[in-house]
Amino acid sequence: MSNSSSTGLPSLTKWQLAIILGTPVAAGLGYLCYKNMCKELSPDSAKDSDKKKIKEKTVDTIPRPKTPLEMAVDLKMRGNEFFKKNDFDSALKSYTEAIETCPPEEKETLCLFYQNRAAVYDKLKQHENVIKECTAALELNPKYRKALIRRASSYEAVQDLKSALEDITAVCILDNFSDQSILRVADKLLQEYGKRNAKNIVDNRKPTLPSKNYVKTYLSTFSYDPVLSNLDSSTNNHVSDSGDSGLDKALRLFKEEKYDKVIEAAEEEFSRPEEDVDENRKKQAELLIATMNIFCDQRNKALDQLTAIIDAENVDPKIAVNALIKRAALYFQSQEIEKCYEDFEKAVKIDEDIADIYHHRGQIHILMNQIKDAKIDFAVALSKNPDSPIIAVQKCYIDFRYAQVNESSAFAEECLKNFKTLIDKYPKCVECYFMYAQVLMAMQDYENAEYYIKEASKIDPTNATLYVHRGLLKFQWTGRPEEGVEFIEKAIKLDDRCELAYETLGTLKVQNGNLEEAISCFEKALEIAKSEVEITHILSLKFAAEAQLNVATRFNLYKNNRVVVS
Repeated sequence: MSNSSSTGLPSLTKWQLAIILGTPVAAGLGYLCYKNMCKELSPDSAKDSDKKKIKEKTVDTIPRPKTPLEMAVDLKMRGNEFFKKNDFDSALKSYTEAIETCPPEEKETLCLFYQNRAAVYDKLKQHENVIKECTAALELNPKYRKALIRRASSYEAVQDLKSALEDITAVCILDNFSDQSILRVADKLLQEYGKRNAKNIVDNRKPTLPSKNYVKTYLSTFSYDPVLSNLDSSTNNHVSDSGDSGLDKALRLFKEEKYDKVIEAAEEEFSRPEEDVDENRKKQAELLIATMNIFCDQRNKALDQLTAIIDAENVDPKIAVNALIKRAALYFQSQEIEKCYEDFEKAVKIDEDIADIYHHRGQIHILMNQIKDAKIDFAVALSKNPDSPIIAVQKCYIDFRYAQVNESSAFAEECLKNFKTLIDKYPKCVECYFMYAQVLMAMQDYENAEYYIKEASKIDPTNATLYVHRGLLKFQWTGRPEEGVEFIEKAIKLDDRCELAYETLGTLKVQNGNLEEAISCFEKALEIAKSEVEITHILSLKFAAEAQLNVATRFNLYKNNRVVVS
């Protein structure tokens, strides 16, 4: 069972739910929306000046001298004419004179003048000056929407993404998160900011032991692992800790969940006397060590070790294919998509009859939202291994997704029947109940979805992920975040290294407006997250919550550990 994004809440953004569920917002679309908004931010025209009504007195026969405010407005209007003609130097001079002439108590009008001068600097690509002028405007009116948007654009241009994010967040809060174009800009900034920081975390991460549930889930995705499929036979050998079989000892320790000792034991296989060396067992030991490094967040080590296995001569085809599948997953996690698919193609050429190739490539297709390709690969995987309940139920799930995309109600109904057939055929398979529950959640059939998640929990009562999804179900069903918290906290008690639990709990805390606790949850999730993609995602959630907290505090909206928007 995957710990990834199938939460059934695809319509909410990070700002509404603080979680990416499904494919991220297209960066290109957000960028275009952003730039189009900035283009619309021309100097405030005469209509803007109407916002500040200038009282007129009865005209005497002798013209009265203009007030400083009226003279300032005239200068501003002259600047607008220069701006329209692209005479930016003259426009800048007129706006500056308007600012110098305007009485300081006329804050609203001055605010507009600073914004007009910012528009000139924007045209001249002088982003530091844009920031300076917008800041001056915002000192007079902290909630001036146009100045916030323009300053955010310039902050982004000078790569100050944190400040850009806070300004766009301020606009989101002022709009009560109702402007979809602004939300797309916010998501784009979050994704970029998260990605920038994620690589540094991945490269400097210390080894961390995996949770039992993570290992169990990972192993369930392989129909056959040339090393870990030998777990039962190795434990029957009863090799002592002082014995001479490093691989057998490592497998026994793995079986006993003593993960911190597995690599050291496996390395003993390399120090055997030359006459006792078995090259196949050495390659198995190397593959086990690489797999453990994947579990322990040591991506670069794992990548080097898998590559050494793949490039070696006379390697058992099953070992080579398994190494290619695992390396493909690492490439995908670092968003090296072309290399990922190349490894799957290499695996097919080595042994086209191994179901795991198509199963794992199908999962990549799902994450890439390539539903048709996923459907094809899962069909092939099942034909290669027709007795796998995991492949069968995931094929059923992708078939249902395909039916939805193609609006085929008849095929969708057939898929729903197939889920029940699989549950009857494999009554002890947790994945069958869970995947069916996911589909029911997407259909908003919450009562039956909860029933099947409960049934799955009866089979595997220590599975923390099931409680996380039950918590999400409760939230979707009732609309009250507190309804889901109870189950997610239970998930953490079962497995305090369940990244999805902390991430989801943080999400619900954001929904409740409790941003400080949400940030704490996201930080815990970051400590556990495995891949660069996951870390980028969680960082974006954390940065979103931090930006909202900073802006809410600035606007005096954060009271009693809650955001309160009137």
